[in-house]
Amino acid sequence: MKALVIYYSRSGNTIIVGKDIAEALRADDEEIVSFEKYKGFFGYIRSGYEAIFKRKSDIAIMLTKVSEYDLVVLGSPNWGGMASPVRTFISENDLKKVKKIAFFCVQGGSGAEKVLSQIEKLTKKPINTLIINAKDIGSRDYKNKIKEFCSKLKKK
Repeated sequence: MKALVIYYSRSGNTIIVGKDIAEALRADDEEIVSFEKYKGFFGYIRSGYEAIFKRKSDIAIMLTKVSEYDLVVLGSPNWGGMASPVRTFISENDLKKVKKIAFFCVQGGSGAEKVLSQIEKLTKKPINTLIINAKDIGSRDYKNKIKEFCSKLKKK
């Protein structure tokens, strides 16, 4: 199974999770790079605004073609909704045509189910989903969640 893990991260937490998933699956991985600035207090406010109002942002052209993979795992932080760079990525890539898709969301609070639902509406039903709380990154529980998520993906 040829797999690709794609993710966007404002704070770095979604990168950590994405790379751990890619390592567990022995998958390729690629970060969605945004030209927009989301750092600091005003970046935090802007990211929430864009998620709530379902905005898109300017992103770099991806180096990888999703159509070349059997499984695509897509990750987004929770900004009160799907991150705008992830929304842009989905709009620029026909993920409804990928063979299998899975999602993960990293959150600081709650509401990740909303993010996963938004992603599904723009793509297709995932074979598995994962929610990680940022405060748990690096813990034994976190590692077990990654292991269980990837094990289920390998079986499907």
